[in-house]
Amino acid sequence: MIMDLIKKIEINIGILFSNIQRIICWLPKLWKDRDWDYIYLYQIIEYKLKRMENCIKNGYSVYPEKVTKRIKVCRELLNRLAKNDYTNEFLSEYYDKYPLFIENVKGKLILKECEKNPLDEKKYKWAKQDEEYRQRYDIDYLFYLLKKYHRYWWD
Repeated sequence: MIMDLIKKIEINIGILFSNIQRIICWLPKLWKDRDWDYIYLYQIIEYKLKRMENCIKNGYSVYPEKVTKRIKVCRELLNRLAKNDYTNEFLSEYYDKYPLFIENVKGKLILKECEKNPLDEKKYKWAKQDEEYRQRYDIDYLFYLLKKYHRYWWD
């Protein structure tokens, strides 16, 4: 009876230290978190998946290779979405060629654009559509993977 009590106390102390360690690990992420932007949501989910991936690699899954591969794909998608780096080469050149500038008109600062070539405008619209398509594809694929597999990452 006393031995059982001592064992329970030891287990609870171990759980307490484990929880404190987990809080310390999460603290830097939570400190940088903001409530107004989806990018922070992506960063939180990516960090959680990273922790899960490490846990699964250490024996918490029957099929660790398959599970960690899917989690890694989700993490890569989340990182790409958080960076929001879908600008293709043409758009980079376009932004360099036609920069926005600020002009002082009668004491007011006004954001202005350079005069643009109509052919470049067509290419710009196509490039923006391509950029949006690739971003939507990543979002759809990420949530497809999460929806389909997240419940099987524990067994």
